[in-house]
Amino acid sequence: MSADTSQILVRPATTEDIFVLVDMIRTMARESEDRELDPSTLQNGVKAVFEQQPTLGTYWLGILPATQEIIANLLITTEWSDWNNTFYWWIQSMYIKPEHRGKGLITQMLRSIEAEGRKVGVAELRLYAHKLNDRAIKAYKKAGFFDNRYMMM
Repeated sequence: MSADTSQILVRPATTEDIFVLVDMIRTMARESEDRELDPSTLQNGVKAVFEQQPTLGTYWLGILPATQEIIANLLITTEWSDWNNTFYWWIQSMYIKPEHRGKGLITQMLRSIEAEGRKVGVAELRLYAHKLNDRAIKAYKKAGFFDNRYMMM
């Protein structure tokens, strides 16, 4: 009997999760951009987020309740909006293990993050994806994101 993967718990990551985060982010870079990240540099980068939290950002994890397996992660960074006198949250380094994709878990995780943002007055969630990562773009659109009028340069 396999674990129920229709629901995930979403929680902030802790320093105990650094090695899992490094592994998942390396895998994400390999899959999405065909890039091999240096493990030491990445580990130091992930540690820096925890050392300077929330200034650099906050990692969040998606966890299967039945097994406590970490199956997804993302990093939230902030952007200040003087126009709106509040923050935007940027989603970065989002990854979900392949065997758990296509089950609506990305949408579920993003809704949880959105709810956390509303509690602290965040204007909206934003993200960017590599323009050739069609699979991610399709998943983000399915979760309610859309192309906007801004161009990253």
